[in-house]
Amino acid sequence: MMQRRPLTAEAGFTIIELLIATTVLTLILLLSTVMITSIGTLYYKGVTLSQTQDSTRSIADQVVQDIQLSSGVVSTGTTTVGSTTLSALCLGTVRYSYVLDRQIGTDGTAPANQIKHVLWRDTVSSGAACTPADIMQDPVPSTVNGTELVGNKSRLTGFSAAQSASNTSLYTVAIGVAFGDNDLLQGSGLATRCNSGSANQFCAVSTLSTAAIQRFSGGQ
Repeated sequence: MMQRRPLTAEAGFTIIELLIATTVLTLILLLSTVMITSIGTLYYKGVTLSQTQDSTRSIADQVVQDIQLSSGVVSTGTTTVGSTTLSALCLGTVRYSYVLDRQIGTDGTAPANQIKHVLWRDTVSSGAACTPADIMQDPVPSTVNGTELVGNKSRLTGFSAAQSASNTSLYTVAIGVAFGDNDLLQGSGLATRCNSGSANQFCAVSTLSTAAIQRFSGGQ
């Protein structure tokens, strides 16, 4: 005599349960993607800001050192190349030739509004007039020991060494550097700042003001 097996219910998922599980998994993946993107944006923003601040500090340190070691008179000068005004700051035999609020492009893809040099440091003969080097050209002509101090995709927003009225050996150095394309920045000079927006991680602004004293009496 054959023995019948008892009927049992087979385990499984309903369509509704599968839809709910898929929806939950999709939400988790979306949230993970948003978090990873946000972390990446913050990291890149931090790196960009850190590099811009380091560049500003490096330029300020170089200028302060040149003022301290200079025994000559600190002088300035300007000239015009086309529609661009070039300026110069001369600290003894050290000359800084610069242009403000123009982005530097050194990667070979610079559009028309970019130039190859924005802050050029070189040496000149003692007693020479403080005339800017023609940094609109590349390479810069008639220069000795020349080097560019501003990094690619950045611009100089401020550059000065103002002499104190009460102490002719004391100078206030003000430096400003901004990283980013024109559409990411607003304002001009040391008042330049980044626009708020989704591309803000590609923009950074840094300013620094410090004092420097000439150590040699020849600067007084």
